[in-house]
Amino acid sequence: MLDGKYDITIHVPFHKITGTVTFKTSKDGLSAELESMGKAKKAVGTFKDNAFSFEGDINSPLGATSVKLDGKVEGDDLNAQAITKFGTFKVTGKRKA
Repeated sequence: MLDGKYDITIHVPFHKITGTVTFKTSKDGLSAELESMGKAKKAVGTFKDNAFSFEGDINSPLGATSVKLDGKVEGDDLNAQAITKFGTFKVTGKRKA
């Protein structure tokens, strides 16, 4: 089950961007809220079983950046790729209690 809030880390060269992502699934699809550097951005996407995909913006030291996240949740672990104009980066996360 995807629904819930996850602490995430985007592993970019020489830096890590930390934040949270909150998923809510419905028959209409996936809604996500991506929070970083104190600002939250909403996004919509798709899901199937424990896999997800969505596009939105994330706040980074370079300002708001468009990102596509494709990944899976297995148990309480989130593993994904963040695809941005700066490259593709590994994303890891844990479900918050």
